[in-house]
Amino acid sequence: MGTTRKYSLGLFAAALLLFFFPFVTVSCNGVPIGSLTGVQLAIGADPAPPDQVGDAGPAAAAAAELVPDEAAPQPMALLALVATVAGLGAAVFLRGTAAAKAGFLAGMTGAMSLVGLQQSVGGDIREGAAKVASQLGQNGGIIITFQFTELFWLTLMVLAAAGVLNYMNWDVSPPYSPPGAAPSPGGGHAPTAEPAGAPGGSGTTGTGAP
Repeated sequence: MGTTRKYSLGLFAAALLLFFFPFVTVSCNGVPIGSLTGVQLAIGADPAPPDQVGDAGPAAAAAAELVPDEAAPQPMALLALVATVAGLGAAVFLRGTAAAKAGFLAGMTGAMSLVGLQQSVGGDIREGAAKVASQLGQNGGIIITFQFTELFWLTLMVLAAAGVLNYMNWDVSPPYSPPGAAPSPGGGHAPTAEPAGAPGGSGTTGTGAP
């Protein structure tokens, strides 16, 4: 297994593992009230409220109750997850230029999908946070915020690195060489000698006796 293939395999495997860790956390007055992993964002799942919500006061507990029971699947997260699995498969089963092309496309698609996820989910969570705050009462000093975790950004960087690595090691196909032609030192093909007696050749032909 080549060095580039090993690194590509390791990067895509690490990115896939990171999808099982929290990508997004929602907080009320600085206290986390819910989180979603990359896989949960991709397929939809129940947000996981942390254990300390009950000890953070009635406002945080009430806000946690208003967190949706099931988060809708996010297409950008699903696309990033599929691209990560595809890149991992390419590193295992493909070789040479095909592996580099597939790894480049998978890495860049995954990274750009996470950028799109950050934009789309950010708007959805801001809207939901504003709704929860209005239900709990703006005069109560309730501040609901969300943020993408460090692991989300790490996943994005790992996928981008996998794409760049495969692009830098993109194999260039050798020039076409006709059968029987020997390559010349200059990169071309050495001319082939014509057989004696061929039209335009340097051979001579004999004549028979009358």
